Amino acid sequence: MVGTVIDAFSGSPIESANVYFKNSSIGCATNSEGVFMVRGELQKKSKLVVSAVGYKTQTFIIEPDKQVG
Repeated sequence: MVGTVIDAFSGSPIESANVYFKNSSIGCATNSEGVFMVRGELQKKSKLVVSAVGYKTQTFIIEPDKQVG
């Protein structure tokens, strides 16, 4: 899974945000352009958590073979 974490107000990328699947050890941090890549294949619906210092933590429901905006 690949994506970009951005500030909802300014549209600027968020560097060093944590992106991980809840209740797992699968995750990573965003690069200087806000881009992340989490490796692994989803077998069922999962919760993807995005957190960064100074921002509200967001949780997204991710389903296999679906895109999230």
